[in-house]
Amino acid sequence: MPKAVKAAKRKAKSPNNRWLKLLLIPYTALYVWLMGLFDLHSLDFLKRFMDFWGRDAYTLNFVCAFVCLAGLLLLIFGPTRYRPVVAIGLLMFLMPVWFQSSLTPAKNSIRDPYVLKIEWNTLIFLYEVLTALWAAMLVRGDVKTEWVKLIMALVLVLGSVFPYLHGADEHDVMTLYMKILPLSLLTGFVLDFCMNGFSLQSLLPALISVAVSFVMAVDLSASAILWGFAASCLIAIVFLLIKKREAGSIGGVAALACMLINAAVFMLSYLWKIDIPKVF
Repeated sequence: MPKAVKAAKRKAKSPNNRWLKLLLIPYTALYVWLMGLFDLHSLDFLKRFMDFWGRDAYTLNFVCAFVCLAGLLLLIFGPTRYRPVVAIGLLMFLMPVWFQSSLTPAKNSIRDPYVLKIEWNTLIFLYEVLTALWAAMLVRGDVKTEWVKLIMALVLVLGSVFPYLHGADEHDVMTLYMKILPLSLLTGFVLDFCMNGFSLQSLLPALISVAVSFVMAVDLSASAILWGFAASCLIAIVFLLIKKREAGSIGGVAALACMLINAAVFMLSYLWKIDIPKVF
């Protein structure tokens, strides 16, 4: 069979089309609802939109909401066959998730008129952006260029451990990590499904991060939870490495490896009381 015919058949079978990416619209409703469950409140001001409209203090909040909408449109109608477009679109769409100005954001208080206001914090935002970028790692592209994810993974892992080495409190870092990561990876899985079909390499990291985040909300430092987190990541990594039927698992394996590293750092600190060296 001629190569052109084979390519045409593969293209016809491919789920990568705008119509399937329209599933991102109902997913956005789920996404906004899940933000409340993960204690993320960047879009809560929309519930009282007119109360905050026109206040200079809430300019960043409105920018966050509009960028999220623009990111959704870019992911649906943009040329997502290009990796940079996918990464930019995901970062824009996930801005309400990673746009948290503190490692330990204050709880909402109805009495505080500025509780929903976002303040700029370059170091925190940089860490959050790198954490959210794991979503792009789960979206498969051209198999010939999957090696790019190895370089990207190295940068993201270094960004993940930087706050620990910089002297930030391990509990605060891990808490923020487990708030941002689940929705980021879940979004990466949904986009990968819309573009390339079902994939365990994108499902497993998302599933583990969401499950562990809910469990950790009960007791972040419980030894059984931490051991279960590390074990599930390790088992999933081994499974993906030995599963030969599915190509393009680099992103999923790398995401799981980074989750395992964070779990190990937290176990060192909370179970074995070993101080993390402060390098920076």
